[in-house]
Amino acid sequence: LPISPTTDMKPLAAAIAAGATALDLALPAGAAEKLARLLAELERWNQRINLTAIRDPQEMVAAHVLDSLAVQPFLRGPNVIDIGTGAGFPGLPLAIAEPGFAFVLLDSNGKKISFVRHIAGELGLDNVTAVKARIEDYAPGQGFDTVIARALAAVPQLVEMAGHLVGEGGQLLAQKGRHQPEGVRAADARQHRPILHHRQHFARHLHHNGVGVAIGHHPGQAAPPGHAIAPGIVDNYQIHPAPVD
Repeated sequence: LPISPTTDMKPLAAAIAAGATALDLALPAGAAEKLARLLAELERWNQRINLTAIRDPQEMVAAHVLDSLAVQPFLRGPNVIDIGTGAGFPGLPLAIAEPGFAFVLLDSNGKKISFVRHIAGELGLDNVTAVKARIEDYAPGQGFDTVIARALAAVPQLVEMAGHLVGEGGQLLAQKGRHQPEGVRAADARQHRPILHHRQHFARHLHHNGVGVAIGHHPGQAAPPGHAIAPGIVDNYQIHPAPVD
C-alpha cells in the first residue's frame, strides 16, 4: 500500500531538519522528507500492529529519529548491522542519512521486519536489507564494520550475543537508556530522547573478548577513577569504540 497522506509531513520534516542542525549533522538532500514519510507510515501501521509505544509522530521525531541520528558521526562503514532493530531504529534513519553505507536490519519479530521491508521499499532504500533472525543464529559469513544496538541488553550480554558479527577492525555501538544504571535495559523507547545541547560526555574504556567499547556517562557524573575522559554520544550511557590495547 502507498504511504498514507493523512499525516501532515511538512512540520515533521521541519522538526527533523532543525533537530539535525542542533546535532551538527548535515543530512543529504531530501533526507528530512524521507524521515518524515517514515514516521507517517509508522503511525499508520501502528494503528493495526503494535510497533512502538510512541504514537504521536511529533514525539517520534526526538525519541526515534534524532536519537538514531545522534550516533551517525560514530559509524564506520561501509557495512553496518542494526541488531534488534524493532521497527527500524536506529537503522532506517541512519540508512537514509548514509546512503553510501550498506545496512542490515536484524530482528526476530516478523511483523516488525515486515514493516522495515515495506518502508525500505516505499522509500527506495536500496542500501537496506531486512533480515528476520535471532542475533545468536545469524551468521552472514563476514563481519561488519559497525554493529549497533539500541536499548537491547547490557554490554556483556551484547558482546556475547553479537561479538561474532564484529569484523576485523570493527566496532560495537550500544545506545543505552536515559537515567539507566549501567547494564540495565531501558524500559521503553520514551527514555531515549536525545540531549541536543550536550556533545561531550565522560567515557570509560572497557574490553570484552577483544571488542573495544566505552560507556558514556551523562554530563554532571564524574568519570570513574583512573579512567580517561573521551568524547561521547548524545544521550546517557551510550557506547562508542575505544582503542583495544
